Amino acid sequence: MTVRLRPTSGTRRRRPADSDDRQTFWVTVGFIALIALVALALLVSIGIGYYNTHFRPIANVGSASITRDQWSQRVNLEAYRLGVQEKAVRAAIAANPDNVDSLQALLSDVQSKEDPQTLADQSANDLLDLTYKAQLAAQNDVTVTDADIDAQMVKDASTPESRHVLAIEVAPTPAVPGATPTPQDNQTAYDNAQKASQALAAGTPFDQVAAQYSTDASKSKGGDLGFLLATDTTDPTWVDALFRLPLNGTTPVLKGADGTWRIGMVTEIKPGQENTDYHAGAVAAVGDGVYRDQIRLEALADKLSQKIVAQALSTPVDQTRLAEIKVAINGTDPSTDVQIHASHILYSPNHDPQNLASLPPEDPAWAAAEALADKTAAELNAITDITAREQRFQEIAKSDSDDKTSGAVGGELGTFTRDAMVEEFAAPLFDNTDLKPGDIVGPVKSAFGWHVILFQARIPSADDRLNATKDALAAPGADFATVARDHSDGDEALQGGELGWRTASELPTAVATAVTAAAVGTTTDPIQDDTGFYIEKVEEKATQVPDAQLAAVLSASAFDSWYTAQKTQATSPTDGSAPIIVTDPSVFTSSSGQ
Repeated sequence: MTVRLRPTSGTRRRRPADSDDRQTFWVTVGFIALIALVALALLVSIGIGYYNTHFRPIANVGSASITRDQWSQRVNLEAYRLGVQEKAVRAAIAANPDNVDSLQALLSDVQSKEDPQTLADQSANDLLDLTYKAQLAAQNDVTVTDADIDAQMVKDASTPESRHVLAIEVAPTPAVPGATPTPQDNQTAYDNAQKASQALAAGTPFDQVAAQYSTDASKSKGGDLGFLLATDTTDPTWVDALFRLPLNGTTPVLKGADGTWRIGMVTEIKPGQENTDYHAGAVAAVGDGVYRDQIRLEALADKLSQKIVAQALSTPVDQTRLAEIKVAINGTDPSTDVQIHASHILYSPNHDPQNLASLPPEDPAWAAAEALADKTAAELNAITDITAREQRFQEIAKSDSDDKTSGAVGGELGTFTRDAMVEEFAAPLFDNTDLKPGDIVGPVKSAFGWHVILFQARIPSADDRLNATKDALAAPGADFATVARDHSDGDEALQGGELGWRTASELPTAVATAVTAAAVGTTTDPIQDDTGFYIEKVEEKATQVPDAQLAAVLSASAFDSWYTAQKTQATSPTDGSAPIIVTDPSVFTSSSGQ
């Protein structure tokens, strides 16, 4: 018998140790892989963080990107500049104790700009503007050379140029200090400014004209304002005109945003002095290459501005010679904005108008104040001559009134609408249409005491005054200049409403539209805006180079107006493209400087 053996298998039995080794191997591999993935994620995170911190754009301007590093560099440069400026202003304060107020205001301005958030915001806006202006410069064939950049660096390192200025400043002067000027106040100021200009043209010395016509305190010194900087905040248009003048040049008459008419003369020009240590400090703040790049952008912006302004001043523009009648709206509703001109004498209980809230009505002090008011009203009503009554009213107001502000000027309150006064005071003045100039109203009781009121005039609503103006113009043989002198609230009313040559950009939008459409020799229908009604007489039209008056206005505003239009189109284009794209709006939290 044959015994068959079962063949043996080729598979080796795994021992428990083999399984443990393999498991350990894969665990190790997995752990290493996990570490690698974590390390990779960390590197990616670091990379993204570094990119976001340094290279992520805050804005794209055309093909250029403004990175966070560039923004940071601009912040550092501006911080350095402000630090230098603050140090210089502090030194000037120490050296000029007689001019501390204006220098202290300049120091406060510098310090406000050094606020970290303000500095960051403005630096981002400035960098965006400079980058876009550089691209606009290329489009307008404006380039800078190395010499231009070197000159800009010298300018950056120098103290600003200053100019010694004489000024004639004619401000509207209300009868009551601090009150809103009346149309007549504005007209008188305009008239005196024109007389001052004519006197200078006739050869009268500047100091004599200033002493006669200026309303500023400097009139006692012949209009001497001392040395001014181009950053002076008196009035941007006027200051810009001063810094474009040659030595001994004189500006035309210019009206400021504050309503003051100004003429300026430059008698000395003091160039800025270069700070030889400045460049090293700027390079230390941002690096030599970065500093020069920033200076190049600023040089391009300056050169572009000069070209645009030169074009505006040398290019003939459409102009219209106008005469104007303005009927001012003195409130929110032209049908109800009646004004009253009045004065008052106030008798307060215990002569204390500020602390009556806790005084009960039955307190004897109220009766005592009423008795004084009754006595004064009786005395004034007994005077039949209106001029004598007004004079006596002023005397009593100065000596007796518990309203010390108006009392100091004879009780004068100026003109006011109904809502400007408490109703108890306003009602007897506005409701009684039979009042005549010089009438005594009251005594009238209010929360401040008892008032004796001198009625001086009622100024009809804007609608009523406009209708009277239209009737006057429609009368046979009506003369526009005469109607303007009698009815206009505009500054130029005393000159028959003559405005001279104006461009459309100088006029309210609605007025410009009507004037453009009107033929020479015609008069427009009334045109209304928020401030009043305008009637324009179109005397002449021409396309011509700006005269001195218009040039002064254009030189101060031409580039800003042009650039604003360019930037508006770049940020909100009508064709769907957007040359300027802000990618991080949180950076640009304030409006751009130009």
